[in-house]
Amino acid sequence: MKPLHIPSRRPAGATLQTSGELFPDGTALELARDPASGEFVLFGWDGSSLIRKRRFEHDGHTYIPLRVRHRLAQELFLPPRVARHKQTCQLLGELETLFRRSFNAMGHGATLLSLFVLASWIPELLPAAACIVVHGPFQEVTVLMRVLHSLCRHALHLGELDQHSFRNLPVEKLKPTLLVAQLAQDPKTTRLMHTSNARGLFTTCGKTGQDLFSCKVIYAGDAAVTLDGALDVTISPGQSAHMKSSEDLVLIADQFQPKLLGYRFASAGRKVPMSLDPAWPCSRVSGCCQALFSIVDGDNDFLARTKELLVDEARYAASNAVMNPRSILVECALGLSHEKNKSRIRVKELSEALNAALSGRGEDFQVSAKQVGLYLRDFGLPPREFHGVYVLELQEPVRRRIHEIAVSLDVPTVRKRTIHCPFCKEAWGNAAADDAPRSVQ
Repeated sequence: MKPLHIPSRRPAGATLQTSGELFPDGTALELARDPASGEFVLFGWDGSSLIRKRRFEHDGHTYIPLRVRHRLAQELFLPPRVARHKQTCQLLGELETLFRRSFNAMGHGATLLSLFVLASWIPELLPAAACIVVHGPFQEVTVLMRVLHSLCRHALHLGELDQHSFRNLPVEKLKPTLLVAQLAQDPKTTRLMHTSNARGLFTTCGKTGQDLFSCKVIYAGDAAVTLDGALDVTISPGQSAHMKSSEDLVLIADQFQPKLLGYRFASAGRKVPMSLDPAWPCSRVSGCCQALFSIVDGDNDFLARTKELLVDEARYAASNAVMNPRSILVECALGLSHEKNKSRIRVKELSEALNAALSGRGEDFQVSAKQVGLYLRDFGLPPREFHGVYVLELQEPVRRRIHEIAVSLDVPTVRKRTIHCPFCKEAWGNAAADDAPRSVQ
């Protein structure tokens, strides 16, 4: 269902449940636990002092702690105190050291994870959701998720997530960080994941609606998990086995959460640009890069180094997209749609073309016809049954949609050629493509 934008209204004098607020005047509220009763209370921060109580008045409203289900409340790590924030680069460095000592994260992985943790503490200020897909052995990634659970704000470590369980989470009120061990591979769940990376989009849920905007880390597992807007981090087998105990996780939370809460409070009143920085290449991860860059404050050298790292990641994502099965599938569909007198494409035919292209490009995995059908539905191109065979009917709207998707994914097959296809002319202009080649290997 197409998301609806529903403006938020807070009537004057209302009593509002909250999991935390950042006010423009630098005042902040945050969910905490009473050490004696274990019940939720609120931390109030006015820029210099911390107060813990059940109710706060601000700007004509009364704020009380959010009420959540007991089982869900037990899953939350909440900071017991706050440490005054000094330098973002110093806190980021401490997080990077933790990740490097604990995991074999390839490339900039430790830095990306550290930036993600900081971003999870200021979700209200992010222009887009911070989103990471993690690859690697299940054991190592599980330990990583548990460490992130102890570091991120309002983190929920979920064994599995589908569209129904996602809608039933109190995402809008709790503003959780989602750590997903297994994501359902169906079009509706995928679309909700994409929607939840954008701010201000409401999705219907029963008689009510909610904004599902949320930062998230998702384990790819053995599936070819691809999420628009997500950066990739790969964890290699290594030294994470010694960090399995609950005591270790509590120590990590006790060490870092007061500092991270101090960072959140120090960010109250900050003005963060909501538009994309022109530094990012045209890439599906530009929003995520902008979100991670939003956490940075400090000296110009720190800003420049962080931006350079994220620009590299955006460029890598843009170049790596052409090896993605979804992107190659669009190349195959584009090529087959240009064959003369072709009125439909069998899903099995697309699957065979995709697997041939994957083999030709050195990939050692194959994609089933069923998975191809799911990809097509995700693209808004649902196959239909024709004499017992699932096919993609090449009517004008379908051909146009294939070309639109090819443009959005920037597939390389049809670049810099002479055009003979009217849909290519419409999509790319007069000097971009030709009647796409028969081979995509």
